[in-house]
Amino acid sequence: MFTVDRVTGCASHLPVLKALGRHLPIRRVVEYGAGLASTPAFLDQSIFPCLESLLSYEDMRLWVNKLLSELPPTDRWRIVKVTEGSYGAEAPFPAGYDLAFIDTAFADSRVVLVTRLLGGAPIVVLHDYDGTVAYKQAASSWPHRLVYTKAKPQTAILSAAPLPVAVHEVLG
Repeated sequence: MFTVDRVTGCASHLPVLKALGRHLPIRRVVEYGAGLASTPAFLDQSIFPCLESLLSYEDMRLWVNKLLSELPPTDRWRIVKVTEGSYGAEAPFPAGYDLAFIDTAFADSRVVLVTRLLGGAPIVVLHDYDGTVAYKQAASSWPHRLVYTKAKPQTAILSAAPLPVAVHEVLG
């Protein structure tokens, strides 16, 4: 069985995801760039006990196949293959979702998504936040930002409304 604890390497975003899952009733998540750290974390009911739906967009066919071989199918998780580098055009943010997680391989896609999600997604989590200046500039338009700097690469939380104090305390 695949578990979040098995993940090693580049999983610096896990403390952020765990804090959000513990302190907010996250029910529906859109994941732009699925992974062996984030996807199992979202599906882990001890981390996201309220999760009803995880929609993962992925642009690398080999990665989609790897994920499907590692993670058991579930009625709460759906993965959609999109054209490489086209998250901004082919991967919409569905109405009624609580959180968007961005961990794409292409910096241009990340910038497009951050800009497009402003006003649509209540909360956006950005992995590799310290990766490009353009990423940080796009994020600066959001009214609330919290950057987790205790692990590299950094992870940022963008939100339309202030985050609970408990999230700040855990990540601060």
